[in-house]
Amino acid sequence: MSSEKHHFKPLTWLRGIAALLVVISHSLRATQDTYLSKDEPVNWIWLKVFDLGTFGVLLFFTLSGTTLYLSHTSRASKLNVFPFYIKRFFRIWPAFALSLLVYFVFSFAFREFYGVATGNWIERQFLQVPTPTDFLTYLTLSFNISGQPGLFNNAYWSLPVEFQYYLLFPIMILLIPKLKSLSPILMGVALYMVFKLDLGIFKDQRVFMLGFTFCGGVFLGYIYRKYELRLNQYIGTITFVFLFVSASIVSNGFVEIPDLPVISNIWVMLGLIALSVVASILFAEVKLPRILTSQLYKMGEYSYSLYLYHNLLIGCAVLLLIYFSVTDSVQRYFVVITFGGFVSLYVAHLSYKYIELPFMRMGSRLSNLDRLNK
Repeated sequence: MSSEKHHFKPLTWLRGIAALLVVISHSLRATQDTYLSKDEPVNWIWLKVFDLGTFGVLLFFTLSGTTLYLSHTSRASKLNVFPFYIKRFFRIWPAFALSLLVYFVFSFAFREFYGVATGNWIERQFLQVPTPTDFLTYLTLSFNISGQPGLFNNAYWSLPVEFQYYLLFPIMILLIPKLKSLSPILMGVALYMVFKLDLGIFKDQRVFMLGFTFCGGVFLGYIYRKYELRLNQYIGTITFVFLFVSASIVSNGFVEIPDLPVISNIWVMLGLIALSVVASILFAEVKLPRILTSQLYKMGEYSYSLYLYHNLLIGCAVLLLIYFSVTDSVQRYFVVITFGGFVSLYVAHLSYKYIELPFMRMGSRLSNLDRLNK
């Protein structure tokens, strides 16, 4: 058990890296305009290599599967389903609902000051006028089934997907004693094939495309718990760095990837890399500078709030660029990354401290009461 706790910290700072990749990617895209030119920051090679937002999301899903398995199972006990759902609800929904209200209010200010649409990436989430039905489908995390994606906050798209996988997680745990490691593998393959066959069950088919990363993360947790494999730390660190370089190469199309059967989709390729990154963290002691991992660990702790609010601060930065008529590409990116990065971190810290933590404690208390009543 001590070695398991030892590995939770690297998984947390890896979550911080995933959050950072999403923020950098969205900040880069927010500086784009219809007159995109070669001197735009989004085209600078030293910044472009960090444009790994999709990879960051896939890392999040892989980490969710792994940490859920390690947190809610043990060799001696089984998952308590209803307490699990209570804790997940209070972990996700209260902070999300408050952020949704904040975005709803902010969208009115954005529409007032932004002006005519120019094709900028960040404007799409704020210029559309939501209906009461839209607000309800977002509030119930069902907008990928019956709602209109892309309202309020473009980053919201992954939240209902993650919540829907939380609903599937206990089923996986129930099947593992019977099917062993085949349980998450078979479920991941089944979900991916729904996407591949384009059965059109959901408006956003990424709910199935992300299945193999979440289920793969559960599988990694199962292997780690059962076999306790360990690799040399130097091999783990070199592999870790190599995988991130590979993710950048794949994401930005620096090399042409052959069209392979079944796994030719770029999301699948990045998903396999994400699974490999988490495996390198689990099965080897990856060594990075302590000053770096300590800051990434803090970022990982409030990565959920950072994910919720960074687009809001990027939107504020865009309004400042408009108000002060900033056209220089370097200045635009500096303003956006300052708000999207540094100010977002502070807002995320406040949200984690005053919203997330109190509701997480409430969820734990309620789940414990449910256990006592049985």
